[in-house]
Amino acid sequence: MAIFMIFFYKNLKLKLDTSALPKELRLFYANYYKSSSSWTKEGTTDFTWYRKQLVPGTEMWEQMSAIFKDYCEGEELIVSDAYAVYNPALVSSFIAQLKIIKNRMEVDPVLFKQKSFLLEENSSLKEWVYKKFEARIYNCPWNSKDLPVIMPVVYGTSLTAAWKICATGFANLSCNDDGFFGKGIYFTTYAINALPYFSTKEQPSIVISYALPGNTFPVTENSQGPNSRIGTSIVGGYNSHYAVTLPSGEPPEEPVSTQIYDQLVIPQEAQVTPAIVLKIEPRNLSSLSRRFLSVNRRLMNQGDEYNTDNEAISLEDSLLG
Repeated sequence: MAIFMIFFYKNLKLKLDTSALPKELRLFYANYYKSSSSWTKEGTTDFTWYRKQLVPGTEMWEQMSAIFKDYCEGEELIVSDAYAVYNPALVSSFIAQLKIIKNRMEVDPVLFKQKSFLLEENSSLKEWVYKKFEARIYNCPWNSKDLPVIMPVVYGTSLTAAWKICATGFANLSCNDDGFFGKGIYFTTYAINALPYFSTKEQPSIVISYALPGNTFPVTENSQGPNSRIGTSIVGGYNSHYAVTLPSGEPPEEPVSTQIYDQLVIPQEAQVTPAIVLKIEPRNLSSLSRRFLSVNRRLMNQGDEYNTDNEAISLEDSLLG
């Protein structure tokens, strides 16, 4: 679908209608149409996208900072450079998907707003996970119970890979990642939870994207258990999977009051569009990684259900290289 939209906008040169998006998320796109000369054109003739380096103290920098710190828990990470990103084809595809989900929920709410997980054997734990999901989405002031929600989500990577995502989207990732909690593209709303994926990169970076979880299914099954969801498709009638995780990466076996993170699994690239690229200053990443690892070890030592040595070594290799 994204390839078609690229062709469409290449030939028609139309201004993209972003009115379906909340006003808080339209700022960057409005700035492009207001002063496109301040944006750098990237890509090829057939695959054009734009980026703008953000300047501290400006409205766009403050918007980026609010999204990163207030909704992605990024206050402990130091941003050295920040860029707004606009890919007309990907944004258009995202808006089209938003409208599709909205229409389905309005036409058939019994199917597209179902909560069949409440009928499962571990329904109380799944309900707890779902309430954690609601807490995250309704922390964003633009979301309401009447409309499909939009979540700012984090993907950790290198700067080179981040630019590739801005150019072509997450299509390749949606095909390749079986993951602990189902097949799809993996994101988190906790920036520190993405440390293993960017902390050891030569140019550690984060892509903040807007995601459409739609009707999400809460996953509580351990990846090593008999009901593991590794490589499984998104549950029928749902648009995504959501899991609460411990620092070990596995879900808790019961509701906990200790530090938790999350994973959002998106099956289609049209459900997500990159919006911001952050280049992360590496000077405090080592200390953050060691603290992250320390919390992980402490939690794993509290129960026999974990293979402490193997899990800790695996995480340490990922974080510390």
